[in-house]
Amino acid sequence: MIEAADPHQIQSRRTAITAFFPHAVWQEENGRHEALNTFLHAVRASKVDQFMWDWVEPFVATLLNEESPDSMKRAAVLASPHIPWIHLKNDKRLVQLWVAASLVVPYTDDIG
Repeated sequence: MIEAADPHQIQSRRTAITAFFPHAVWQEENGRHEALNTFLHAVRASKVDQFMWDWVEPFVATLLNEESPDSMKRAAVLASPHIPWIHLKNDKRLVQLWVAASLVVPYTDDIG
């Protein structure tokens, strides 16, 4: 697990870390879980609740879409605590998609 002596060092790089999220999801879809795990550990180490930037809204909507594979839905569910839901324009629809996705994603200790 990534531990930061100074979480501000991670917080100051959150734009770059958030930009890494689509790549981590793509890796997850291809069965390589390390990138998403690294992303989530970095975000948690930052100690910022809504770490990700608002521009992820279209990407998150795509991940949560009914046609998306379960691995992409899982990535969105795991990242959801770090998404700035309050600033998203389509938040009602996104919440509905998140609820549907959370029902499809199998229980794990990470999600539970």
